[in-house]
Amino acid sequence: MSKVGITNQEKINKLNCFVLPGHIRDCQPEYLELYNQAYRFWHEFMGKEMESEKLTDIESKLSSDGFMLFKDIYILCYENNEDSKPSQYTYKHPKQQTKSITEIVGLFCFDDKDVTSPAVLGQSYFKAYPKDILEQYIMQATSIMTIGHLLVHPQWRRKQIGIGLSDILVWFMHKRFAESGTDLMIYFTRNNRGTDDLGIKFGGTAILEHYNYGGLDAHIIATKPQDIIMDCGTPEINWLSELLWDNRINCNLNMGKNNNRTNEDFKLSNQIKPHNRI
Repeated sequence: MSKVGITNQEKINKLNCFVLPGHIRDCQPEYLELYNQAYRFWHEFMGKEMESEKLTDIESKLSSDGFMLFKDIYILCYENNEDSKPSQYTYKHPKQQTKSITEIVGLFCFDDKDVTSPAVLGQSYFKAYPKDILEQYIMQATSIMTIGHLLVHPQWRRKQIGIGLSDILVWFMHKRFAESGTDLMIYFTRNNRGTDDLGIKFGGTAILEHYNYGGLDAHIIATKPQDIIMDCGTPEINWLSELLWDNRINCNLNMGKNNNRTNEDFKLSNQIKPHNRI
C-alpha cells in the first residue's frame, strides 16, 4: 500500500459507516436528509459513470427506482470540520454534539432476493442474465444476495488518499453476505473498472467472462458462503474495514440484529479509537 501522508491519515481517522434502508419509508426521521443526500450523490456520480461509458438514455436509467429497490445502502462518510470546505453531499444529525459535518464519500447498495418466488424472478433485474446462468445458479438457490452501484467520490480515490475505499466497501459486501443467510451472491462486474478482481480476491468465481451487459464488457461473478475469504490483501485495510463495520450506524426504522448502533450512539461517532494502523 502506498504511504499515507498526515493530511490523508487525519481524513481516514474520521471515516464512519452508515446503513440506510433502500426505501425512504423505512428510514428513521432524523436520517431522512442523509438519505436524500445519498440519493443525490448516487444520481450525480452514477450519471457521470454512465456518461463516461457513452451509454444512452441516461436519465431514464437514473430513475430513483434503481436506488430505492435495494434493501440496504452502505454509506462511507467523513466527519468534516465545519471550518473546512465540505462537498455538497453533507448532513448534520439534529442531536449531534460535535461541530463536524457528515460528508458522503462512498456508497454501495445490496439486496436479498427470495428466488423461490415467481414474482421475484419476474423482476427486470433477472432479464439481464443468460438463461443457463439463471437455471444453473440462481434457480438452484433459495435466496441470493445482489449488489449494485459501487461509487467513490473522485477526491477519495486511491491516488488521492493512499487507500482504496472500494476495498472497504467490497469488504462490507462480503461481510454482509456472510451474515445474510443467503445461498449465493451473484453480480455483474464492469471490467474496465477492475471490479472483477475485487470480487475474485474475496473468493468469487467468474462463471461467465466478457459478457455484454448493457453495452459494457462484464464478467458474472458468483460466490458461495463457504468460499468467502475475508481478506482484501492488506491487513491494515482489513482492520479498518472491520472497525468501521463494528461501529456502523443503522438508520433503518426496523433495525436488524447485526446493525448494532443507533441514533443514540451518533454523538459517539467521533470518539472511535483513531485508525492509527494505516
